[in-house]
Amino acid sequence: MDQLTVAQLLGNYGEFVGAIAVVATLMYLAVQIRTARADADANSFNSTSNNLISVETAFLQEAEVWTKANEGKELTTEEEFAVNTLIQLRHHNAFFGYRRSLALRNGRERIHAINLAIFFIEFPIAYERWLNSEKIKASQRATAGWELVGAGFIATVESAVLSIRSSAT
Repeated sequence: MDQLTVAQLLGNYGEFVGAIAVVATLMYLAVQIRTARADADANSFNSTSNNLISVETAFLQEAEVWTKANEGKELTTEEEFAVNTLIQLRHHNAFFGYRRSLALRNGRERIHAINLAIFFIEFPIAYERWLNSEKIKASQRATAGWELVGAGFIATVESAVLSIRSSAT
């Protein structure tokens, strides 16, 4: 064997080993990406759960006012503020979970909207207040020329409320 043949043979072996190394590296990266996505999904779930605990704590602290509002009793200005804030807290928890799911592309965004819809079925006064508030905000944002980021979420919640109501009858 002359030197040129040996060089070509070594070059062919090098290309073969290099190709195997590239495939192995791609497989390793695929596993790493899958693991990172699972971690991000778990962190999202933990974040949503922790936020919900904070929201539930706020509801417990304002349980008397919340009960009064849901019984249809007249509220003071401070109580109105507390009730509206509780509704917004519950909405924000669901909305941010929805947005995290969209960002992660884990297919669970509707779960957050449906959970909020279930809350609204349980507390119809909260649904009325929330929906009126969101429609006013959407109108103001549209007038200002702002992008309606939460429009899909609101539509999903409305659809879920209607669906739950119709299946309950």
